[in-house]
Amino acid sequence: DDPAAEGLALLWWPWADEGGKQRITVTLEVPEFAVGFVIGRGGENIRKIESETGARVKLRDDPDDRSKSRTEIFGFPDQVARAEMQVRQAITDKVHSVEESKKKNCTVEIVLPRHTIGRVIGRRGETIRNIERVSRARVRVERSTRLADEERLCIITGSDE
Repeated sequence: DDPAAEGLALLWWPWADEGGKQRITVTLEVPEFAVGFVIGRGGENIRKIESETGARVKLRDDPDDRSKSRTEIFGFPDQVARAEMQVRQAITDKVHSVEESKKKNCTVEIVLPRHTIGRVIGRRGETIRNIERVSRARVRVERSTRLADEERLCIITGSDE
């Protein structure tokens, strides 16, 4: 019961090229949250899959369901099988990275007296940027607040490490 395989459908159609060699097309339905991971930055992952397997990979929006996209893989059966395996692995990696980040992230809210906000933020945001750089956490001080006029909420989000 692999969560990465959830929502994936497999269809294939055989066709032949000029030399009579059999080629196939496999279509996978990819959950929308994983599409960017499959494509990679600037198409990097798709190009890598194509160069390593010899198959051609195309992503298309599913006109009937905006929550997923169709990935079509064209080529000889062995090429398509390898490319399909790499696409499925990219989806699995994305699912696991999302699950891991959910486990490790935490949020802390601190109520700060209004007169200390300038020290936390620093000149032109320099102090808060240094805190974020060193801690690798996201630090945000709310402008409007549901607290008393003399207090502001500071929200820190990051790894629990």
